[in-house]
Amino acid sequence: MVLRFGGRSGLVTGAAGGGVGFATAHRLRSEGARVAVIDRHEERTSEAVERLAGEFGQSRVAGFVTDLADRDALGHWLPEVERFLGPIDLLVNN
Repeated sequence: MVLRFGGRSGLVTGAAGGGVGFATAHRLRSEGARVAVIDRHEERTSEAVERLAGEFGQSRVAGFVTDLADRDALGHWLPEVERFLGPIDLLVNN
């Protein structure tokens, strides 16, 4: 099986709702990417990470809770995401 995104990192915003964002995070992870899920809903973010980690393994999935409408939040979460993922290769603003 060829993993198209093996060794890459993906950041998906709005990925905790179970719709397109979650499906995108799921696909990236299934293709070998390290994935960070960002959403403003703490409980849904935790659930999304649990679902992804349960299927693909915890070490390559993380969740971050923030409201991206808050400009000040941008400076806070990006360094945290990069500590987990390394440089971001793929960004999906969902």
